[in-house]
Amino acid sequence: MDANDVVLWVEPYAESEDKFRKVLCDGVGLDIIAISSRETSFPTIQIPDGGDLAEFVQLAAGWNVLVDVGIALGIDLDKPERARKVGNEFTG
Repeated sequence: MDANDVVLWVEPYAESEDKFRKVLCDGVGLDIIAISSRETSFPTIQIPDGGDLAEFVQLAAGWNVLVDVGIALGIDLDKPERARKVGNEFTG
């Protein structure tokens, strides 16, 4: 990661926001944008709390942001060259 990168953080943990800001924003120089059902300390795209469907609402919001950014940048969405997902592997 470098200062040219942007992190989209979906439903960030409130207790981790300060650490992420210190390490990624202050240390690396990159920007973090949150997608969350609550206000965060980062610029936030606020989405409704989906209740039992919260994960679906979060996924749909994140995907829509990525699609809109890709189209705006003229990126061929069927052949991404530099996309990464960071998270936990589903094991259940």
